[in-house]
Amino acid sequence: MATGSPPGQSWHRASQALDDALTWLAALGFDPSKTRFGDYRRVIEQRLAGPLSAAQREKAVESVRPVLELILIHRWLRGHPHQDALRARLERALKGPWAEKDESPSTNSSMARNIAFELVCAAKMAQGGEVDLNDGDLAAAVDGARVNVECKRPRSAAGLPAAVKDAIEQLEKRARRHRGSVGLIAISGDLLMRSPSDIVKSESEEPIQRFYSDAARRIRREHGGAWRFRRSKAVHGVYVNVAGPAHARAPDKLFWAEGDLVHILRREAADVLLALTYRPRFDF
Repeated sequence: MATGSPPGQSWHRASQALDDALTWLAALGFDPSKTRFGDYRRVIEQRLAGPLSAAQREKAVESVRPVLELILIHRWLRGHPHQDALRARLERALKGPWAEKDESPSTNSSMARNIAFELVCAAKMAQGGEVDLNDGDLAAAVDGARVNVECKRPRSAAGLPAAVKDAIEQLEKRARRHRGSVGLIAISGDLLMRSPSDIVKSESEEPIQRFYSDAARRIRREHGGAWRFRRSKAVHGVYVNVAGPAHARAPDKLFWAEGDLVHILRREAADVLLALTYRPRFDF
């Protein structure tokens, strides 16, 4: 598969959805023009206006992932009951460097996109349960059960064990406060399987979906030892998600592709975790 920028027809759909999301941000009290998303909007306007230089094309490609993440968050969290908590997360998620490749652990500049991953998880899990943003990364109520979720976005395979260790410790603390709760670690495998800002492209959707599904299984196979060998009664499962923008040429379609799986560590929580991590289709 090649990576690159999708053709103009796809950008019109993304542009309209982004405008809706920016209008929502303005209603929450933000000034989108002063965030990196205002800059992304201006790049998309350039893309719609005509051919771009090589530098402009690179910036356009870099804008697609955060734009689609914001659209997803808007679509599934705009009616969330805890608007103050949501607004506080959004305020931090709107910051960060323009491009993912410019993140630097030494300056903590990855925090904005880490929080964006928390909100993407919350948006998807809101389809399977009632999501609470006031405790830890997030919590969800599913069929009478409380699920504590800790989200991790490791930047490399070398950083995955430490991220899992931190998530386990956080879930153990939360389990002591909420007796009988279920614990779930949500891991973004994006940076373990791709280069920042890539758009996966193919002639049709099927190879793209297969690419992402295979990527999630590969993470479990190659890196699952990070959680398999550090068992805790507070952790009932691990949700592995690999997702990102994709473009299918036939038909011309820009969409959010995903591969995910739930590694059940404690069978008594299987039904709850599978219901929570069910994901509806997200595209335009």
